Amino acid sequence: MKIIFKRSHSAILVVALLLAAACSSQRQATSLAPPTLAPPTLVPPLQTDLRETPDPDNVIHTLRIEDGKLVASSSAEIPKDAFSFEPFDEKDERSPEVSPPQKIHPLLEKWIASRDPDAVEAVIINFRDTVQVPRFPEPAVNEPRDSPTNKRVLARNAEIIAGLRAKRADDDSAMEEK
Repeated sequence: MKIIFKRSHSAILVVALLLAAACSSQRQATSLAPPTLAPPTLVPPLQTDLRETPDPDNVIHTLRIEDGKLVASSSAEIPKDAFSFEPFDEKDERSPEVSPPQKIHPLLEKWIASRDPDAVEAVIINFRDTVQVPRFPEPAVNEPRDSPTNKRVLARNAEIIAGLRAKRADDDSAMEEK
């Protein structure tokens, strides 16, 4: 789960930097020459050796899929001129005061006090997930699903899933004991 957020934050950061660079060039259009677009720098294709490491930074991966099959793929580095290191004005915001969470939501407490004691209400309880989800291995996208490499990937994925289920079962049983 943390990896997904890390990748999302990286993607958001890249988009924010690209937008900031675009806004900056529009705002100062009189003083800057139009950007020149160089052809993308090709990056070697990702290995499919069951790696469980993060993708390289600042690389755009493009896949073309037709009729559910991979037709073409490419990877290119984000051009250096797409990044800006100009300082920006900090917002003067106060952080909200954080109060400790209550065990029972105030609305639920109000309902308990004001409703018929025999009334039934569906309640969803959220628990914090303490299990760290590892990165799943990359499949060989240019090979069939039943190729030896992809069979190893599927077997490793099954191992990871079994481990996650076992960890969550331990957490769930500890929660039931409380």
